[in-house]
Amino acid sequence: KTIRGEDKPMFVLGRKIFHVDGTVEDASLARNVPRSAEGFRSAGSVQPWADATSHLNRPGMEPFAFALSAGGFGSVLMKYTGFAGALISMIGASGAGKTLMMRWIQSVWGYHDDLIMRRGDTRNATLSRLGVYNNLPLCIDEVTNIGVQEASELAYQITQGKDKARLNRNAE
Repeated sequence: KTIRGEDKPMFVLGRKIFHVDGTVEDASLARNVPRSAEGFRSAGSVQPWADATSHLNRPGMEPFAFALSAGGFGSVLMKYTGFAGALISMIGASGAGKTLMMRWIQSVWGYHDDLIMRRGDTRNATLSRLGVYNNLPLCIDEVTNIGVQEASELAYQITQGKDKARLNRNAE
């Protein structure tokens, strides 16, 4: 990202801007930015979190290790792929750990409960968050409860990296 016309690499995470020289500055959020952006924050200790990843180094845990690696850490590399967006879908029986993995993925970047989208969240809210999250992962729980047409449109918009074009009331 660049800011104020400057061509200096930076990383924006919630209310913090991390610069390549190691400095960190506070950023204000526009009023139209969802409150969920407040979820991008750090708390607690990283060691118990890191220790828990050892559970992914067992046979049969490969799908979960992939989800955490690609969804949690790999998401910031998306801009280098040439693709506008990507989806990772986790399917399986109830209680298999899909929601746990979404929480884990989101916890890489902040407080998972503030960052995960839930059944019943509107499509506009989802698209708004996609814009705010940019190359950070957006996890949506219980996608199987979304209608087929709505899921198809959402998948298309994510992979295209933009919402459908709209006219404003002045036909612009």
